[in-house]
Order: sequence, then C-alpha cells, then structure tokens
Amino acid sequence: MFWFQMLPEFRDETGARKRAACCYLAFFVLPVLADAKESRFLEFHAIQGSLLLAAELLFFTALGLVNRAALFLLPWSYYRRGLRLLRILALCPIPFCILGAAAALGGKALSLPILGWAARRLLERGEQKRQIPAEQRGAE
Repeated sequence: MFWFQMLPEFRDETGARKRAACCYLAFFVLPVLADAKESRFLEFHAIQGSLLLAAELLFFTALGLVNRAALFLLPWSYYRRGLRLLRILALCPIPFCILGAAAALGGKALSLPILGWAARRLLERGEQKRQIPAEQRGAE
C-alpha cells in the first residue's frame, strides 16, 4: 500500500489550481470551501485541506497541553529540553502542507495518508447525495 496516492491529473480551466493550493495554507481553506462545488478537483483539495487544518489544530492543542503538564511535573532543566522537542514537533504538519500545495499547483490530487482517504470518502458521499432526487431526500 502506498502512503501517498496520486489521483488522475486535472486540466485547469478556471484557475482552480491556485485556489486548490491555497487550501493548504491554514485558514485560506475557508473561502475556497465555500465555492468548492464547481469542480471535483477543487472540492477534493478543499476537503483535504480542511481536514489537515483540523488535524493541525488538534495536534497543536495536544502539544500545548503536554507543554503545560510538563511545566508543572518536570524540573526546569528537563522542561527546557522537552520544550525544544515540542518546538521541533510543531514543524511536523509543514511537509504535508507543502506536498498538498505543490500537487495542487501541478494539477494533481495527492491523497495524503489518512486525510486523503477521509477526503475521498466525504467526496463520494457528497456525490451520492447529489445523485438522489430531491423528492426522495425529503421522504427519508
């Protein structure tokens, strides 16, 4: 099983590549997510970028909690060493952002580990909902 899976190449007609690359730059995903329904390529990157943003927020929250717990539980010299490690760990999401943005600018949909799988599942679920007629959705 490959860690990073490439989806088919996309032909850019509306400048969607640049907007898809913006999806990996923290909160720039929000405006793109609002009008992502115009293309499957843009919608995939918007969903994957928002999942990456959520994962980053959870990761930084966990790092902050570990930092506070270590402040109270460890002696000062160990805390300073641990703080250096936490600062290095805070850089972990950056390669995923760079990989996603580079693939989007290249017109490819790079499926990141775990996040790409979830993004594809959400994209398929959205397509299935769009295929169901409105009368049937109201009856359910």
